[in-house]
Amino acid sequence: MIGEAIKRRVLNRLVVLDPEPEAMESALLTIVEDLGEPSGSTRAVCTAIAQEWEMARLSPGFWPFLIGQAMRADERPPRSRGNRGPSSP
Repeated sequence: MIGEAIKRRVLNRLVVLDPEPEAMESALLTIVEDLGEPSGSTRAVCTAIAQEWEMARLSPGFWPFLIGQAMRADERPPRSRGNRGPSSP
């Protein structure tokens, strides 16, 4: 859940920055600096986003997958910490 929260923060910041495609890596580095320490998790999330961006640029067929992922993420209800599946009677 923490990774998802960091990813959401990074993506929201990326939308605000609205970098040109060739400036994506630089924008992600700026976001790591802006969010501050501890930066390891943020760097990992930014690396994953950069990899997804590169795959999307190189493979137009990847766009429908990303859009589908985004739509499913919006449909999922938030999970509580205690929600580990069906409870036993």
